[in-house]
Amino acid sequence: MSAGAHGSGGFDSIRRRLSDERGLVGKLLVVTIVTILVVGLALIETGSIVFTKISLDNTATAVAADAARELASNGTPATACNAALRSAHENDEGARLVQCNANPSTGIVSIRLRKKASTIIVQRLDFLKKLGVVKATATAGPPRE
Repeated sequence: MSAGAHGSGGFDSIRRRLSDERGLVGKLLVVTIVTILVVGLALIETGSIVFTKISLDNTATAVAADAARELASNGTPATACNAALRSAHENDEGARLVQCNANPSTGIVSIRLRKKASTIIVQRLDFLKKLGVVKATATAGPPRE
C-alpha cells in the first residue's frame, strides 16, 4: 500500500465521520431537556423565595399591629413584645421574631422577622444559603378608635 493511498483513505474516513449526522438530534434533544430542567428548577426556587418574602411581609404587618394593640391596652414594652412573639408563632410557625422595639410614650412598635424559604437546592448549597433566608420588618402605631 502506497503512502498516497493510505493518506487519502485516512482523509476520507475523517471526512465521513465529520459529515455523519447520526445521533445529532438525540444530542440536541438531551441538551434541550437539561436546559429546560435547569431553568425550570431556577424558576421554582426563585418563586419559593419570593412567595416566602410576600408571606413574611404580611405576617410582619399582622405581628406589629397585634403588638401595638397590646402596647396600647397594657402599656408595657415587655407585654407588647410577648404578644408579638405569640402572634408570629400563630401567623407563621416558621417565622422567627428577631427584634421587637416597643415605645410606650409614642405607642409605636417595630418588629423584625426571619424565615428560611422552603427550597430544593438553595438550602442545601452553602454558598447559596443566604439567598434562602428571608427578612421582613414592620412598624405599627397605636390603633385608631
